[in-house]
Amino acid sequence: MTPGIVAVRARFERAEDISLIPGRQPPPMTEDELDRILTFRWPIVMRRVMGDSSDEWLQGFVRSIAKNGKRASWFPTAKQQQLMRRLVSELGTTAEHNVEVIEGD
Repeated sequence: MTPGIVAVRARFERAEDISLIPGRQPPPMTEDELDRILTFRWPIVMRRVMGDSSDEWLQGFVRSIAKNGKRASWFPTAKQQQLMRRLVSELGTTAEHNVEVIEGD
């Protein structure tokens, strides 16, 4: 399990502010931001959470967001938005791999 995920979950369960900027409440998520996260970043988050030994709660959370994100009328709560942003910042980027070309010039 990714070390930061345990801390994120613990803070989420205590309903603390888990914003990326300590001491400041992040701005509300816009529909455009939500669409970009669910379309481009959330599939990466899902693969990483489901692929490692993350706990069941976190796996259920990312599945729930993916499922609810398909509904046109759904919008995440402030608490969900904060956790989604945190997960995207920690897990939602593609890993940089050093690719070696097998067949050269």
